Amino acid sequence: MRIAYFSPLPPAQSGIADYSAELLPHLAEYADITLFFDPRRPPAPWLAEAFPTDEIGHFPARRQEFDVALYHMGNAGRYHEAIWRTLQAYPGVIVAHDTVFYHFFQELTRIRDGLAGFQAILQETYGARAAQRVMDHFNDGIVNPVTFPLVERVLDGALGTIVHSRYAARQVAERCPDVPVAVVPHHLSLPAPFDKLRTQPFDGAVDREAIRRELGLAGHFVVGTFGFLTPWKRIPVALRGFARFRENHPEAIYCLVGEVRLDRALDELVHEARLPRETVRVTGRVLLDEFLNYMAAADVAINLRYPTAGETSGTLIRLLGLGVPTIVSHSGSFAELPDDVCAKLPVDGFEEDVLVTILRALADDEDLRRAMAANAREYVREHHTLKGSAEAYVTFMERIVAGEAESARSAGDSPLTEAWSEIGRTLAGWGVTEHDDALLEPIAQALAQLQIGPER
Repeated sequence: MRIAYFSPLPPAQSGIADYSAELLPHLAEYADITLFFDPRRPPAPWLAEAFPTDEIGHFPARRQEFDVALYHMGNAGRYHEAIWRTLQAYPGVIVAHDTVFYHFFQELTRIRDGLAGFQAILQETYGARAAQRVMDHFNDGIVNPVTFPLVERVLDGALGTIVHSRYAARQVAERCPDVPVAVVPHHLSLPAPFDKLRTQPFDGAVDREAIRRELGLAGHFVVGTFGFLTPWKRIPVALRGFARFRENHPEAIYCLVGEVRLDRALDELVHEARLPRETVRVTGRVLLDEFLNYMAAADVAINLRYPTAGETSGTLIRLLGLGVPTIVSHSGSFAELPDDVCAKLPVDGFEEDVLVTILRALADDEDLRRAMAANAREYVREHHTLKGSAEAYVTFMERIVAGEAESARSAGDSPLTEAWSEIGRTLAGWGVTEHDDALLEPIAQALAQLQIGPER
């Protein structure tokens, strides 16, 4: 199989670039691959030496050379605009790393057309009333982007799509029922010596205490949150919960490791949580080895996300693969994880209270931490391998090329799923959002009585 491969690539500071760099050598065992890149962001020399490369603008003249085009799509406009424009003209298989592309199109249109361009895309997709509602509440936080995901604009006309969770597959089936979809779990890849942690005791192959001394964390109970720190990562909840937990564990320190993209100053949130500033360490973006050092040093990780954009967290897969006891939100793809692999928080009014309870339980019971670590490593070892990802990619693309892949509509529980999707599209077109409880409650009751819905 000959694959035209479109993705951000190292040295781009992108999780999808890292994902592709890890996957490509394994995918190349099954296919001939040419990397097409944005000339403003050429691939690292080691990639250019390992694979044939060409500028993305040259693909139209070469498209007949390939059996299939494989496009990786995420929300960062600077990395994915050229890919999106190419896939619109030349359909292929799309790897949807998110199922909510609201922010991608917002960024895309703001540069060229401002808010009028964004409103036009919303109107073309969901109708005039829905678009006007978004514009009316553009800056007040009332409209949830999940309500208007714009995934339809990415997947429209796609030959197929690959997602990383059953949750994301359901989102595709509801919004784009004519597109074939395959679930390929997000793989784990770790450099030495961290790769040893996948199969050996939590504190065995890597000297965690030496790492903690090197990072200045010796003698602390270390809690960590990792990756891009966005409003959806529930940082205010985590800080408040940590402050309450620390009342009984004054030796605890909270490390926030990654680029900060919050809508409020982090120092302000730390002050509101009544935490001494020295008990919260903020690193900013760090290189991968330091990032993994902080993971290995952590006694517990807090990896919350709500609302979810249908993404699967590569950070979470690394935490589980390293055997770090991890607390997640009981939502989206996180809800699919077995209950003995990670601890799950409800996304309701009890979220903070449950977080404090779980932190205390894990801090006070080393055997519990070790059991969670072992379960997490075993789960990732079984379900999140690079070899498994590469094989699943190729199998799905072969079915696409052969015309044998079923649409999400055919593979799903139609006609009920289709009815649910049509109801959702209609309500969104009327401007109804998840905040309109008085209207939605009787509708939900009626749907439940009719047993219509993707879950219940």
